Amino acid sequence: MRDHWRAMIAHNTKFWEAVAQETDDDREWIPNPKQTSALGLTVSAETARAWQRILADADAVMNGQLLVNMPNLPRGLKLNVAAYFDDPAPLDLLEWLHGRGAYKYAARGPAITDQSWRAFQRLTQGRAGSFALFFN
Repeated sequence: MRDHWRAMIAHNTKFWEAVAQETDDDREWIPNPKQTSALGLTVSAETARAWQRILADADAVMNGQLLVNMPNLPRGLKLNVAAYFDDPAPLDLLEWLHGRGAYKYAARGPAITDQSWRAFQRLTQGRAGSFALFFN
């Protein structure tokens, strides 16, 4: 799953590079800032960059560079999603709700924040979820 997720992020990154190079303006599904969308949506350069920051954050979580805050872990520890994918185990819902099930995957380090998502939400006028589905 992690490999598939990371491949999707890499493909999406290449897609945005290709979109930025397009020069035509003919019924674009996902337009660059100089094009018109067939669906009437506007995608500014800032919106495209904000989406790419979200993808970069997701990739950093998948490869262990960013951790995920988990309130039920001891102070200072966060969930390392990459460690889980490296050594997956059955998920006992109650143990994970209490935090104990995640101890094996706990680590210290920088955590992902909602800063990129909030910027994307602002740029899409509160429609970040819809744009995320649209972009994928």
